[in-house]
Amino acid sequence: MLQHLSPLLFGCSTIIMPRTKKKKEVSWRNSRGKQMLLQDIRDGRIPDDMDWKDAFVQRPEFDVGDTWEEARRLFEGRIKTVRKLVNESSKRSTTELEMLRQDRAVCPPAAFNHRGEPRWDQSAAQTFLKQDVADKKHETMSRTAFYNSRPAYKLFEKRTISKHIDQEIRTVKFLKQYRQRRDYF
Repeated sequence: MLQHLSPLLFGCSTIIMPRTKKKKEVSWRNSRGKQMLLQDIRDGRIPDDMDWKDAFVQRPEFDVGDTWEEARRLFEGRIKTVRKLVNESSKRSTTELEMLRQDRAVCPPAAFNHRGEPRWDQSAAQTFLKQDVADKKHETMSRTAFYNSRPAYKLFEKRTISKHIDQEIRTVKFLKQYRQRRDYF
């Protein structure tokens, strides 16, 4: 406080300005280089036995420091940390998959839903409906005609098939929009 008042107290015409903040560097936690390193390790482009120097020269995004020594110091530790993270995640997912298989063996999913209909997922009706919506048969037929067009649909109520048609249409629209956005950016 006294620094800012001192020109006024002592009659100086110079005003002392507060220090400007330094430009904030991009943190490693959310950096593009870290995401690329994670993906490269998961995809096997950077195996566990590859030296960090060989991995470092693969992509220019990994160059995070001003000097070679700074980049070496940072990248060497970061690649070890990311490899450890990927290995732990892989072990955990393998363990969870084994636990899921064990649970499914003990308690398999029910063959019928609460309305007494067969399960929708992985049914022949689901496969046919996806194909019929892709062929746009739902646009040329009424819902009743669509329902009567295949024997697999008869295992379900007409209302259920109609709702699954609407759901599939929404899914197709969403995926189309998602792909357009992904390709745009």
